[in-house]
Formats: sequence, C-alpha cells, structure tokens
Amino acid sequence: MNEITIGNKIAEARTEKKLSQSQLAQMLSITPQAVGKWERGESLPDVIMLARIAQVFGEDLNYFTSDGSKSKSVEGKSKKPKSGRNMSFANWKDADFSGLAGLGSKFSAASIERCKFVGADFTGVKLKANNMNNNDFTDARMSGCRFAAANVEGNNFTGANLTGLEASHSNIDKNSFAHANLTGAMIRHCNFDENDLTDAILVKTEFNGNNITKVAFGGDIVDCVFSNNNYRKVVFQNATLKNTFFKGKAKKIVFIDCRADKITYEFLKNAGADVGGIKII
Repeated sequence: MNEITIGNKIAEARTEKKLSQSQLAQMLSITPQAVGKWERGESLPDVIMLARIAQVFGEDLNYFTSDGSKSKSVEGKSKKPKSGRNMSFANWKDADFSGLAGLGSKFSAASIERCKFVGADFTGVKLKANNMNNNDFTDARMSGCRFAAANVEGNNFTGANLTGLEASHSNIDKNSFAHANLTGAMIRHCNFDENDLTDAILVKTEFNGNNITKVAFGGDIVDCVFSNNNYRKVVFQNATLKNTFFKGKAKKIVFIDCRADKITYEFLKNAGADVGGIKII
C-alpha cells in the first residue's frame, strides 16, 4: 500500500461519515493540515495513528493496509442503525453529565473536554479513539471499561471503580487515579506519564510494554505484573510488594523505604533493580 492509496481510503471513509477534515483532525488531536496531507498522499500516519483512524471509522486495519474496499451490507443496503442513546462521533465540551448511565458501547470516537461525569455509570463502555481531556470522573463506575487508541489526559478519576479496565495503545497522561480501584486492570502498550496513583488499589493489575514516566507507586501492590516497560523517573516509595512479577529492565526504578516478599525481591534482582531500598518480609 502506498501513500496515495491509504490517503484515498481515509478520504472515502471520512466522506461516508460526513466529517470534515477539521472534525476528523479534532477527534485525532492533530491539525487539519495533517489530514489534508494524508488524503493528498503527501505523508502517512504512523501505525498507532492508523489504528485510531480505523476505530473512528468502525473499520479494522485491514481496510487501510489491503486492497479490499469498505465492507457493505447485503445487497448494498445500509445496515439499520441501532436504537438508543449514541454519543459517538461528537464533540462534548463543558457539559455536566453527572449520573449518566445506559451508554452501552456508544461513546467511541468522541472528543470530550471539561465535562463532569461524577458518579456516572460507564460499566463496560468502549472508548475507542476518544480524545478525553480535563474531565471529572470522580466516583464513576467504569469497571470493564476499555480505552483503545485514545488520548486520556488531565482527567480526574479520583475514587473511580476501574476494576477490569483494559487500556491499549493509548496516551494516558497527567490524570489523577487517587483512591481509584484498579484491581484487575490491564494497561498495555501505552504512554503512562505523570499520573497520580496516591492510595490507588493495585491488585492483579498489569503494566505491560508501556512507557512509564514520572509516576510514584506506593501502598500495597499485590499479585501485579510489570513486564517489559520502559521506566523514566519512576519511584516506588513506602510500598509493600507481594507476589508481584517484574520482567525486563528495572534498573532505572528507584525504591525508597519499600518492603517485598522473597519472590518479588528475586524478580526485581533478576530484572537488574537496585534493591537497596527494599526490605524482605
């Protein structure tokens, strides 16, 4: 596939969704000029961006990377739209949606900025290719929620129930997860930068293949996995680590006044960590 073919497919899908270049650019947190260059075949989006574009249009990557055309329904007829509330493909700003419920999976590819979702029910909601900035999700119910190819920055998830969260190929930066329940959460192949994890519940939580920058871990960390991450200015302070698996290079992690059981201690030593700040329990 060359630049012109991919550009034509982006233009075709955008036109079918009745989006302008500016609207698509806003959903992807880029400039309209960048969209124009793609569609004219002057440049290509990278793989992560292409995944976000595919999710905006409800396609998989094969649509852009193969010679196949957009899938059609039987006899060329459009599929009947599903009924119910659908907040996808829209721009939401400065709105108070506190207590919102009944979303199902209808909130993808939306730009959400400075909105209140205090106590809202996002259980099982798929947030694909969303741009989520500076929103308040305090005490929201978000168990089983999914972030995919999303930009999640500056949001307040204080006290939120994020059990079973699945986050992949997303930017998750400068958010507050203070007192949030991240039991069973899986965060994979994300940029995870400058997030506040004060008193967050980390039990069976998995961090796999991420870039983790300027994050402090503390409190009880139980049955967790830290595998093949890149760490920069990461600190474990006053943390108690139990049955927690470390794989990959951990020598850049700083441990201050921490405790760990023997198995976790051995995993850390094998990963090259400086275990001077860890007491075996």
